[in-house]
Amino acid sequence: MIARSCVLANPDCCETDDIGDDLLQLTIRLQIDGIIPEVFPSPPESIVGVSFESVAVESGNCISPLQTILEPVLDFPDVKNGTYTVGFFEVDVPSRLVSLLRFGIIGLFLNVKGVQGEPFVPSSGFSLAPYIGPAPIVCSGPHRIAVGVYQQEKDINTNSRDLINVSVERVRFDLATFVSNYSLGNPVAANYWISDNCCSVDYNNCCNTNEVSCNDD
Repeated sequence: MIARSCVLANPDCCETDDIGDDLLQLTIRLQIDGIIPEVFPSPPESIVGVSFESVAVESGNCISPLQTILEPVLDFPDVKNGTYTVGFFEVDVPSRLVSLLRFGIIGLFLNVKGVQGEPFVPSSGFSLAPYIGPAPIVCSGPHRIAVGVYQQEKDINTNSRDLINVSVERVRFDLATFVSNYSLGNPVAANYWISDNCCSVDYNNCCNTNEVSCNDD
């Protein structure tokens, strides 16, 4: 068994597929792909399952944008009775090499009611920015899509002008300031996937580099 302290201190010291602890595997993948600390300051307490009609998110797996058009179903078994914010954030806008518009909002839901033993449905709360599937520019390389579930201390006033601006613009979203303003802290659950509008005919060749040449065979 690989020591937890080893992999957290040096994520490259092991193959993540060999780790039986799903949360530890996610934590390592979040570090390797830079979601920690670029998006989340520290590891989440649990995993939020994210399932689309034909594919499920699995700690940074590569998924075609065509498979993520519709809002996914979330599975949050560790949900506690309370109120949550759920965000889907595109980290690499317009690309990982030139992320001038980060963060892009794929979806942002406030005042989502969590009830132990009940389905966790983000759209049951206030849809500040309804889910719109990621649509990376062709050949712009892999785009990291982070999903964070934050526990709120209290209901958020959704009539704020600042929130209205967020819902309209959906880019250059200052996640750190948003989290601070509403005392959300670190996400209690997270996950992520890689979206790539790849040039390659074989999608298995995608998500391997930051830039994909449209002239490649």
